[in-house]
Amino acid sequence: NRHLALTLITCSLIGSFAVYGNSIKGGFVFDDVVVVQKRSDLKNIAHLPRLFIEPYHLHRPQSGLFRPLTAASFALNYAFFGESPAGFHVVNIILHAFASALVFWLILKLFGRRDLAWISWLLFLVLPIHAEAVASIVGRAEILALLFGLLCIYFSMPGRHAGTRNYWLCGLSLLFALWSKE
Repeated sequence: NRHLALTLITCSLIGSFAVYGNSIKGGFVFDDVVVVQKRSDLKNIAHLPRLFIEPYHLHRPQSGLFRPLTAASFALNYAFFGESPAGFHVVNIILHAFASALVFWLILKLFGRRDLAWISWLLFLVLPIHAEAVASIVGRAEILALLFGLLCIYFSMPGRHAGTRNYWLCGLSLLFALWSKE
């Protein structure tokens, strides 16, 4: 239903900005400085392909973290919105809104009850434990991993036609989730 989808996305965006909008004024803090602000390779879009072979902590490869999709999203953030931390915070809030909307669709598809889907959506949207993932710029790794993980589950479920599943999209979503956070 197109009306339901539009209502859900609108409510998710409004709710996410209402709950986490105060983070937009925040700067680069803690890991944001090392992982995002001080990485000059993220500021040059020509380095985008290299992000898929380099460690997440460029100057500390011993950390063993490999998050190329997250790093690429930071590079795209720089390309589209510049060096202001506000752009990074806004993107995190929007990604949280989409993850919240996906929670709604999964609950609706699993249980077939709109009331349960709306309650689940609202609880997920405002749950205080998400503050670190949404307000911290490097928390994007958690948001992306969740978003693509939920998409993988969604695509693995039977589709509109009895018994059909989209395993290619499920596999691609799983790969993107793993590239977001190991």
